[in-house]
Amino acid sequence: MNRANRPRLSRISGSSYASKLLSRAGDGSTLTLDFTTGILDSRLTFERLSNATFINSSGLVQYADANMVVNSVMSGPATPTGWSLVSGGAGATIPSTGVRRLETTTAAQNWIQNISNYSTAQGLLYSTTAVITAVSGQHYQNTMSPTGGASVVQFYRNGVAVAGGTGGAFQTAQTGVITCVWQASSSSGNGFRIGVGSTGSNVANGVCEFSELRTVPGSYPIAPYFANTNTANPYHGPRFDYDPTTLAPRGLLLEGQAVNLATYSEDYSQAAWSKVSIDRTTGQSSPDNATGATLISENTTSFVKHSLERSITITPGVHTLSVWAKEPSSNSRRYLCVQVADGQATAARYTIVADLQTGTITASGANNGTAGAPTNTGHSITAYPNGWYRLTITMNCVASPLYPAVILSNIATLYGGSNQPFYSATTPYKGMVVWGAQVEVGSAASSYIVTGASTATRVADFCVMTGTNFSSWYQGGTQGTFYADWFGGVREGASGSTNRTVLSTDDVANKHLHLMQTAAAGNLRVADFGGANNVTTANTLTSGARTKGAFGYNGSSASVCLNGGTVATGSSLSFSVAPTWLVIGATSTNGTSLTDANVVLNNSIRQIKYWPTRLADGTLQGLTT
Repeated sequence: MNRANRPRLSRISGSSYASKLLSRAGDGSTLTLDFTTGILDSRLTFERLSNATFINSSGLVQYADANMVVNSVMSGPATPTGWSLVSGGAGATIPSTGVRRLETTTAAQNWIQNISNYSTAQGLLYSTTAVITAVSGQHYQNTMSPTGGASVVQFYRNGVAVAGGTGGAFQTAQTGVITCVWQASSSSGNGFRIGVGSTGSNVANGVCEFSELRTVPGSYPIAPYFANTNTANPYHGPRFDYDPTTLAPRGLLLEGQAVNLATYSEDYSQAAWSKVSIDRTTGQSSPDNATGATLISENTTSFVKHSLERSITITPGVHTLSVWAKEPSSNSRRYLCVQVADGQATAARYTIVADLQTGTITASGANNGTAGAPTNTGHSITAYPNGWYRLTITMNCVASPLYPAVILSNIATLYGGSNQPFYSATTPYKGMVVWGAQVEVGSAASSYIVTGASTATRVADFCVMTGTNFSSWYQGGTQGTFYADWFGGVREGASGSTNRTVLSTDDVANKHLHLMQTAAAGNLRVADFGGANNVTTANTLTSGARTKGAFGYNGSSASVCLNGGTVATGSSLSFSVAPTWLVIGATSTNGTSLTDANVVLNNSIRQIKYWPTRLADGTLQGLTT
């Protein structure tokens, strides 16, 4: 992974701890990482090379900080690395660092183009923003535009929509923060260009300066600017997650690679989604504080199924389906009924019914006891702001394809059959608002992965501390104590692995200490894999719940404690690790890339501490209580 020149955020010491010992100054620890502050310690380097969402402090789904423009500071010569002059361009000057000045003297155009092929999702919206300063003259509307077949949706100036979109957007040189929202035409090949030009009667010299280029996913008019000095890869910042219901900070969200197999996750107008006796109304308020949700409502056909459904190709095994839904303010359906079948379409299905008023699962069961129905291994419903709920269903699917369906129905439709007592159509017709369909491999829903015409992949997170940033606090490999406060990892990866790493140290000889969950909801283990030694707790952790664990070690033994329980100790061990880097929520054998994207924590870490001595077993219990 290329991690060069990533923005470093200032360090802020933590202030909220799990015990009196952790809050007391001078406790002997040499490292304290508090991720509930929402700021990454400057000694850590974070990397993710794809877009990803999280839950912000308002409980809304939001994209992580990002800048898909490579070399957004446009460092280097008049044609900076990662940029090219469009044919016919006269070049660019550099009035100051990070600024490019372009001008025309004829009716021609003068463009400089970001040549990076953005990794996009066909049909989805992206926003490109630049600070444009008019120097002199006039230029015509296309001060900035997408390339590669993408289409312009809307221009904004200082956050205010420019009437008519592309038509007459910039007839005269203007100063401001200019944003272009555009729709991707493919999964690659889209780029962006900025420039000046004169056309028609506007043949006066046009001179403008451009800076702070950014491209982010979504249709936000003005996105925060994050400088990206990398000339090859986009910048995607860390995600600090919050509980969507209580809005309490959960810490640094670290997830492994995952794929949303449900294409057009928000666009239900596409043929991939079958509309069975329903009408659609788009432009509804959605959980990301945008207008991407869809109201589905019954049409005039009476006493039939009213549903939104589709077929999704899968590899048989454990999968999790999730979808957001809310009850409209009036004329609504209270119950969200989701039926899931595999292989045989409607012949064998599993059904979940959720109450969108109380936020509870009202009923669940296999349809008619038909053999071959997917086996339900867990389901949940989570409250989000503005009346939204996310329903999650985990199933062991025995055949492909998978057939999920969202049904507008009475709770009486649970077992359905040939005589399905769906509500008859009335006037006005009733419905519910839905958004964000996701189907992924694993035992729980991860953060939302938006899709277009193709499936979309979220690349694994990687957070590491190396060099003097590590050696400044790690004072010897013969003894020490680590403490962590996190939310239990909840999903196995595509390989089926259920191990979840909370923290890991390693050295060039590949000897490393892990604090690892041995299963998605299992024991806690400390292991010196260099010496093939490990100690595992007898008590278990709860999947997805807040968890505290600590382990201490010296040259001959180690102890580990989980949530204040019985301390497990292994003796006659040889813990001789002398690590040189620390990885948060994952493992690495080289300090620059993940060892296995399938064993990333897949949840949030609140705090990590280290002491250069082995603390007593009673202290480990106190720390983790």
